[in-house]
Amino acid sequence: MALLKSKGALKLVEEDGHFKAQVDTDMGPMPLGSYVKDWSGSEEGKIYIKKATGGDAQGGTGARFAEQWTDATRGRLINIVFGLIKMASFFCALKCRQLLIPEDERHHWPLWRAWLHPAKIRLLPWR
Repeated sequence: MALLKSKGALKLVEEDGHFKAQVDTDMGPMPLGSYVKDWSGSEEGKIYIKKATGGDAQGGTGARFAEQWTDATRGRLINIVFGLIKMASFFCALKCRQLLIPEDERHHWPLWRAWLHPAKIRLLPWR
């Protein structure tokens, strides 16, 4: 863009109430997108184009990752993982509830029955 601006070849043209970028070339005005596509494929433009780098530089591996992720989230493994997370959260909730039972009664209320304790949940035991 800076190269085109320095040459004064880039212009904004209004057509039907919309603004469009055009480049003045030897063959007349050309839409900016077409010009950049042609220029980047030419010998002059190739030196400015950087080779693709990063996670998806090979092209197409991003789609493969998305496909693998979709397969992984539909299978048995993901159900097992989320089931274990749910079980751990139940265990933590029951353990917390058991710790809210007064100490002198706690030995009568094992973990799996702690939620049945008749007293109110005492978040502030001194009240």
